[in-house]
Formats: sequence, structure tokens, C-alpha cells
Amino acid sequence: MQATRSKAVTLALAVLAISLPGCIPLPTWDSIPAPELAPHLPADIQSSDDEVLVLTQHSTLKRQGSAFGYSPWERASTVGVRFQKGRTLQNLNKDVPFYSSEGADIVWGIPYGGGGVKPVMLSSETLGTLCILTLDGREIRLQPERAAWTIGPIMRMHANRRDAVVSALRTASADPFARIDGPCGVAGKVEWPTETRTRTIEFLSRLPRIEPAHENVRTVDFVRRAQASDAVGQYGSAVILGIALWRDQELISPPLFLDASAFEEFRNMTTEAKERDYVAFFTAHGAGYLSGTRALESLKVKSLCAIGSKGENIAFLDDGNEKKREIRLASGNWKRASIAAVIGEVPTSTAYCVPVKPKSWSSAELQRVFTFVTAIPAGPAPASPANGTRGEFVNCAVGGQRAWTYQHECD
Repeated sequence: MQATRSKAVTLALAVLAISLPGCIPLPTWDSIPAPELAPHLPADIQSSDDEVLVLTQHSTLKRQGSAFGYSPWERASTVGVRFQKGRTLQNLNKDVPFYSSEGADIVWGIPYGGGGVKPVMLSSETLGTLCILTLDGREIRLQPERAAWTIGPIMRMHANRRDAVVSALRTASADPFARIDGPCGVAGKVEWPTETRTRTIEFLSRLPRIEPAHENVRTVDFVRRAQASDAVGQYGSAVILGIALWRDQELISPPLFLDASAFEEFRNMTTEAKERDYVAFFTAHGAGYLSGTRALESLKVKSLCAIGSKGENIAFLDDGNEKKREIRLASGNWKRASIAAVIGEVPTSTAYCVPVKPKSWSSAELQRVFTFVTAIPAGPAPASPANGTRGEFVNCAVGGQRAWTYQHECD
């Protein structure tokens, strides 16, 4: 850490205090600077005299303490705000440290046990997210990591997001982002003066009206075509069930039924897909992105599965340790557990991909999923025209491990 007060001064004060009776607290503070910003900012912003809005999300720890004990730590997330010109952003890391702390050296004098010093940390603040919002609506989200910045895709705040954030800030709440995402997905207590909050609202209100954009246009187009056709009961049909995570809360998307060709398209388009590609499914099919309540940056995928009527299951799963795409086949245990989940019973075994009677589903949606899952055979799926030239759906070695997949993917 880089101390902001010289060690020589601290030592001199400690020597003086030790010679005095009683306990004397000497304030201390330390900080670690944030990484350099300039290499990560667009050139047109760094050369601009236009005002930008800067939001910072911090994790804070606070407690009361003395030589005789401490109160429990109080943890909180806070959001800071500042305004400055684009050309001054390259020096922002000097004003916003990655880490800072305040405390005291409790010094007791020689008459009280020979003298000594006990360091006490009373508060700390760690930068989690730095968000830069420009007047043309660009959101630049940076997160410090090991002396460098991790930067996400530069997004544009669409009109519904802007309106939702403005509406939240207009309330008197000290936690306006409790139920919606702030710019770049920031969240936490907002302890701003009234004039600062008003100035922030005015800045956001000047942003242009922008239509929602998606990270993966192909996925969004696929979802919209599937929504329009709403296929069910056809030969080789399937249903997509998805569970997203927002601030560790599950967001369950409505079931999306596919015909045979759409199921095959989903399989092809997800062969090389990454997690952010799967997030696009939720932005187009639920999850609150289009309404403006949630930011793309704050959405994660827990599971997204296309379940075929013959039992084949193309799944992207995040079990907390590993994120992976795999092809499974419905077993008897999975089928029984899935039926139990749909009707609201606690499954006796894992019903991966099937949520437990989601409250967000209508009774008609519950009935359709129940009917679909009930009709799935438990065991290997026979070859079907839906497989095209891919061969039979078989259990074979893939990458050194046995798995259910199409025959042409076997080792």
C-alpha cells in the first residue's frame, strides 16, 4: 500500500505520545491507486470538452474501535458520482483510488504499561465498478483487476433504461437502485446532495432516445421468429427453458416452443456460443432488459436448455464451478424429477433445466410444459428426420468421456 502520510511523521508522533500518560489515537490512512485509464478510453472522448457523468460503485467496511475493543463490521455498497470533461478522464485514476482505508494507531504512554502502539483499521473502501456515461448515450464499464482494467463491450443506454434510472433517482430513496440497475449495472446506497442528484437527472434526461440494442443479433432474431411461430406438438419439436441470474436472484423466462427446424438451428448456433451469447436469449425473452429495469452487464446465465421431444437436451449450465455446453439424454429419474418440479413438488433428484413451478408462468404455460415433459421417452432417442445427416443420437465417447450426442460427434 502507498501511505498518504509519511512514516517519519507517524513515528515522531508515536514517540511523543508514548511519553505522555493515557491512550492517544493517531489517525492513519492508506490507499492504492487505480490502474491507468487512458489506454482503455475512446480517443474522441479523451479529446472532448463535453461533460461526462462518472459513477463509481464501492464496497465499504466500517466499524467503531478503540484500544479496548471494536464494534462489528458494517458492510455496504455505495455509489459515488462526479462530473468532468472528457479530456480530464485520463487523470481520473489519481482521484479515485482502487482501495483506501482509514484507522488509528492507538498509542499508550509509559506510565500505562511501558508504552506501545496498536494499529486499528476503522474503515475501508474498494472500487468495484467505474462507469463513464457520455452525452451520446455510451456506457463504458470498467472494473479494476490486478493492476489493470477489465472493460466490457461499450453499450448505449436505450430510452427505457434511461427513463427507469431517472424515475428511480427522482424518488427520495437512499437506495434507488435496489430494484433496478443503475448505469452500467451499478447498485448501492446513494448519499448525494439534492443538487447533485438533480444535476444527474438533468444529464440523463438530455441523452438521445435510443432503441434497445443486443449483443447477439442472431440469437435475438432466432427468439423473435420462434415467438412468432410458437410451435408445439409437431414432430421433432422442443421447448427452451431458461433461468438467468440477476444479483443472485433467479429470473425464469417463459417457455419457448420450437418446431424441428428451429430446434436444429438452436443446436447449430450454440455449438461455439459463449455465456454472453446466451444472455442475449434472456434480453429478448423476459429478464427485464427491454423494459429498462435491468442492464445487460448484470445478467448471468444459470441454465439455458433446449429439450427435444425425444429426450435430447442441449444445455448450457453454470453449476458455480464450471460453465459448459453439453448434450444429455432424458433419463427416467430426470423425467420424474422434472414432472414433480413443474407441478410444484420438491424433486427427489436433479431436474436440471426445469424450474420448480415458476410463479411467473401462467397456468396455460405450466400445462403446456407438463404435457410436453410427460410425453418425453426416457432412454436413447431414435434417429429422426430432424437429425438430418447428423446420424443417430447415441451414447459414445466424446473427448475421452461418454456422453449422449449425435453420431458424427463421437470420437
